[in-house]
Amino acid sequence: MALEIRLISRSPADTRKAARAISRRAPAGAFLALVGDLGAGKTEFVKGIAEGIAVPDPDLVCSPTFVIASTYQGRLALRHVDAFRLRGPEDLEALGFEEWILEGGVTALEWADRAEVLLPDDRLTVRLEHRGEDLRRITFSARGPLSESVLRDAAGELAGLLETDP
Repeated sequence: MALEIRLISRSPADTRKAARAISRRAPAGAFLALVGDLGAGKTEFVKGIAEGIAVPDPDLVCSPTFVIASTYQGRLALRHVDAFRLRGPEDLEALGFEEWILEGGVTALEWADRAEVLLPDDRLTVRLEHRGEDLRRITFSARGPLSESVLRDAAGELAGLLETDP
């Protein structure tokens, strides 16, 4: 059974705040599987991760759609990977995806649902859903002891964003 928390983000700043709360607690080896439609806030969330692990200029974080992967250095290395343009998990595998995960640091994979078979067992899935112009529902599903620990530790900081409507 996965640990789950649902939030409402009312702005890109809220989305970054949620990501910072998670990434400040993320140890080396943390894996975030980002899922959501175009424009749902996946890259904005990764900017927040970069802020939380003290990447010197998190505003330089951009979607790696065309380069597939980018690395940023902060307290930990942040590997930002985008599976949008890939034909399937085998493309990601051929690029050395499993080695990237083993390098440590924090890995954030956008469009993670396109490479489900390659995802590590212990991961934090972050689902971003449009709920209005700037409104997003963010659902965190922690699977595995490392991810569950990170989500539990961040719960207090996330409390102000908890979803209150049914």
